[in-house]
Amino acid sequence: MDFASPIRRSFPFVIPGVFLGSLFPAWSPSFSLCVAAFGIALVAVWPNRKGATVLLCCLAFASGYFFSAREESLWNRDRPAGPVSGAVTIVRNPETDDTGTAAVFRFDSCTEGTFCPRELVAGTFSIRSGVSYGDTGTLSCVLTVPDVAWRPYYAKDGISYKCRVASWEKMGSRYPFGRAIFGFRARFEEALSRALPEPEAGLAKGLVIGGSRQLPDAVVADFRSAGLSHIVAVSGYNISIIAECFLLLGILCFLARPRAAVFSLFAAAAFVVLSGAPASAVRAFGMSSVLVSAGWFGRRYASVWAIVFVASVMLVLNPLLLRHDIGFLLSFAATAGIALSSPLIGRIVKRIRYGGFLVEAALLTFSANLFVMPVIFANFGTFSPVSFLANAVILPIVPFSMLFSALVGVAGMVSPWFGNLLSFPAYAAIRPIILGTEYMAGLSRSAMIQAEFGWVALVVWYAVLGLVFLFIDKNRRMAIARNEEDDLRGRLESD
Repeated sequence: MDFASPIRRSFPFVIPGVFLGSLFPAWSPSFSLCVAAFGIALVAVWPNRKGATVLLCCLAFASGYFFSAREESLWNRDRPAGPVSGAVTIVRNPETDDTGTAAVFRFDSCTEGTFCPRELVAGTFSIRSGVSYGDTGTLSCVLTVPDVAWRPYYAKDGISYKCRVASWEKMGSRYPFGRAIFGFRARFEEALSRALPEPEAGLAKGLVIGGSRQLPDAVVADFRSAGLSHIVAVSGYNISIIAECFLLLGILCFLARPRAAVFSLFAAAAFVVLSGAPASAVRAFGMSSVLVSAGWFGRRYASVWAIVFVASVMLVLNPLLLRHDIGFLLSFAATAGIALSSPLIGRIVKRIRYGGFLVEAALLTFSANLFVMPVIFANFGTFSPVSFLANAVILPIVPFSMLFSALVGVAGMVSPWFGNLLSFPAYAAIRPIILGTEYMAGLSRSAMIQAEFGWVALVVWYAVLGLVFLFIDKNRRMAIARNEEDDLRGRLESD
């Protein structure tokens, strides 16, 4: 029996299992066992491919439900809190602002007589502490459990406690490779700060290595209002641009297309590592690399299944992402929208003689926003139609801004003079993004739509979109079959 088709059809059922498990964790494991038993019973009725498909679908759903319910129960249970001291290691790259330095650490050992948390801790250090990634030392603080509403937000990153560090003494360091990467990143940021004024320098850093912490609050608010926050985050869009640029570079270096594709994926992976490899970047890389790779090898529509597979695996490993990580939802929705609409948009663009690239960018942006809108509605209750226009106008400039910003940073690390020399084209590419975002944000705030949008409406929205794309795909397949039939008839008549 060929199990390829049943397996492909079954793994998407992990997603609804994870979703229901996060809503009703108390039903596990009895409900999971019932679903699995139901699938096994149906095999006796359909001892063929149909029975195998139903069984695998039930097992995928039950597995997603079980893992999700287990994680929800694990992270929502009561935990001891209070003062603790011991030896720790900094495991995430710290970020500094006016209130202190935020870092994530784990306890390697604790002083006798106190409990020792096994999970990660989000701590706030003094700005003068100089703490950095990989540092080891001793500290003391009072651990607190996040509020119930915020507990899943920390839990999705493996964090169970937060604290404000009372005392810290550095003892040594670990992870030399990671420290070297973050050292390179710090020098790169310093080179951009020397060559460009603010807020252009902050935006350049966000475009190349991700993050909006270098931008003024007003500029960050403008990006958020205009629906352009994703360009200053390590998102699938940024990674796709990096991959496409290195694909072109590989082809120009006379590499075969498959080898150039592998070369570009390694470059995108290096970009993720340079950004600090946050969980959002890893997830975006997993999503976008599947889509981009499928397009390179002529499997654009089949990439939908691959994207769903990647999402299913990620949810089995960390079921909390589905309900508690909006970045995962936005990345998955946008990537799926692009993958589903690409075949139709490709046929439309082929009929356009001039400006096909701009039309394709606008249509892909519209499709991505169409899939992202319900997530934004459900989480924030607001959405602005101006974001469609803002993305269509601003996004075509972003690749050039990323390229010139990267050149300025690398050249500035070699010599400040070289960085200043290349700063003019970088400034010319970045400045229109800031001005355009400010203008679009003003329009967006005046056209903001307020709506009560629950999970039921979200499911209905995606169900309608799914039916529309199924209808389009069915017509596409019928058209291909008709063309093949006409070709066969023509060859027979010619013979």
